[in-house]
Amino acid sequence: MDNTVTLNGETYPTTFLELHLPEIRDVRHMFLKVFYEQGCFLIWGMELSLLKSIEDLDGQRIHLKPDGSAYEDDTLASDIFVAYDTSGANYWTDDTDEEGGCYAYGDILIDFKCTEGRHFHVHVEMTLTEHDDCLDEDNMTYPNKGIADFIVEADEKNPVAMD
Repeated sequence: MDNTVTLNGETYPTTFLELHLPEIRDVRHMFLKVFYEQGCFLIWGMELSLLKSIEDLDGQRIHLKPDGSAYEDDTLASDIFVAYDTSGANYWTDDTDEEGGCYAYGDILIDFKCTEGRHFHVHVEMTLTEHDDCLDEDNMTYPNKGIADFIVEADEKNPVAMD
């Protein structure tokens, strides 16, 4: 189903979507915002070394392991380490429980399919761990699952550029 977010089996409609793919120092970066009524997730500043233009995004895949290294089917030479080093905005939040949840990413899978022009159907699957569990890196598990399906228009705006 399009324009939905599912967290641990509960599905919600999206309320706000942005996908920016600016070229910064000769490398494309991805700035993705997905909001739904109870929370959001962001991927902010991920390098996509093999993406030369937005039009080339059709049929591409980002596929990263919990340690940030890429699986063999990752087609964009994705590097989330840059995003982690430059921003604290790479997380999933959810306010459906009383305490509110903040999750860190484990596996990340993102598929892109062009629907028309610069509009893309984006399918996201992530394994997640509660943020507090990240403090024990030796025993980290990812028992939570986040899925999103949405259509968004990609642009080349740099959301962190100083005007």
